[in-house]
Amino acid sequence: MPEVDPIELDRLGHAIRVRRHTLRLSQDQAARHAGMHRNYIGALERGEINPTYGTLLRVSTGLRIPIERLIAKARSGHEDG
Repeated sequence: MPEVDPIELDRLGHAIRVRRHTLRLSQDQAARHAGMHRNYIGALERGEINPTYGTLLRVSTGLRIPIERLIAKARSGHEDG
């Protein structure tokens, strides 16, 4: 996966947070669904981590959203879940 600039990482984190809130999941619950640690989900939501494709796939699967749709929401800045 190519390097993503910080603005895009912020948007990706926002898209993850919006989806998690739409599902009414805590960070801990979302992390368990994705098989990750809560701190990692929090860092993703804050745009602090440039995740691999595999990591994004785990997150999107845990949040029950196709990875393509999650990425599209991050690129477009849509607010819906």
